[in-house]
Amino acid sequence: MQRRLFIKATAALSSLVFFNSYGSIAKNEQTSILRGPLSGNLFYTKYKPGIWKNKVAGHLPNMKIKKNILEISTGHEMRGFEHYILKHSVFNENFTLISEKYFDPSKNVPFSVHDISGSKNIVFALSLCNKHGSWLNAIEF
Repeated sequence: MQRRLFIKATAALSSLVFFNSYGSIAKNEQTSILRGPLSGNLFYTKYKPGIWKNKVAGHLPNMKIKKNILEISTGHEMRGFEHYILKHSVFNENFTLISEKYFDPSKNVPFSVHDISGSKNIVFALSLCNKHGSWLNAIEF
């Protein structure tokens, strides 16, 4: 199970790097990624939850910006190492990794704080569940 999760997460992040290789993407193209062909297959979104349509509320990263600080929470209970959120990753408008926070499922709740200074217009958050894959969301500011 862990190998499959690692491969899926690597593929999702590789796709984000692919988009980054083309430089800055227009704002409407950025948000269309949440509905595009990778959505619902390589990663999941509220628009395309794929096979996990009943899992959106517990897995989609919820985002709030206060000045240059992004707060992310995932409404997912942490059931030890049985079922948990592994990490939150934050990407800027060019899909360049800004920061990520790993969670210890025996101690943490899936909440993280990230400095997004220097980001423009939009940031993306990826929440990674050990059983239900990668979930992508975006917030415009």
